[in-house]
Amino acid sequence: MLPTFVVIGAMKCATTSLHYYLDLHPDIFMSQQKELDFFIAERQWRQGLRWYESQFSDDGSVNGESSTGYTKFPCIAGVPRRMHSILPDARLIYLVRDPVERIVSHYVHEYAMGRERRPFGEALRRLEHNHYLDVSRYHLQLRRFLEYYSPDSILIVATEDLKNQRLATLQHIFRFLNVNDRFQSPKFSVELGQSAEMRRKNRLVHLLSKVTVQHYRLHAAFPAMGKRVIRMITGASFARPVLDAPLRHALIDVLRDDVAALRQLTGMHFASWCV
Repeated sequence: MLPTFVVIGAMKCATTSLHYYLDLHPDIFMSQQKELDFFIAERQWRQGLRWYESQFSDDGSVNGESSTGYTKFPCIAGVPRRMHSILPDARLIYLVRDPVERIVSHYVHEYAMGRERRPFGEALRRLEHNHYLDVSRYHLQLRRFLEYYSPDSILIVATEDLKNQRLATLQHIFRFLNVNDRFQSPKFSVELGQSAEMRRKNRLVHLLSKVTVQHYRLHAAFPAMGKRVIRMITGASFARPVLDAPLRHALIDVLRDDVAALRQLTGMHFASWCV
């Protein structure tokens, strides 16, 4: 009853959508709660293995979960070691996107949730030991898992491919998981975790967001218009931060070596990225 694979992130790289697509497959059972965070010591690790096992079923030939907190080193440490101690044969899926665009989306998410109060420029004033940048250092994150898992047990998926070549990308993932790669669904057109309007959430919306994100089936079922109305009533709008040229160039300079190492490791080009 333990998962055979784990989507390990990265945050703001369409992990909610992928979790939903995978659960549509008749051979795959995804945990009802997204972001189980079991292998994070400060979160659910203390719940114990029995709690973790209870999140899965024998309804599918493979079980999976998705937790973006697993690739937030060094803010969150020790995940690969704990994961390997429980799931030594697991397959891992790591979603990545343009690292600079991911940083902006990460900031917007944190600000909207009320966890970030600083203006965008101030949050990125110091680039050394910056959490937003660290999560976009994909090679840095992967190195920790490669200490415990072989390269052929980790699949790197570009978010841009999942968006622009969805069916082919999902078929590639299905083959990696050893399930029927011919499966298709009209619901593959759905995109979750997207927000047409940026609003800083108050307590009510924060609670609703927590429920719908953790229980992604509710997130998918909740009508888009209903979510928009609630946001308008209970949240204050804000403008997407502007990434000026000097800051963009600084981010590119800091991330360049990590992206080069990722390209070398994976053999992938990530041609659309700005780095």
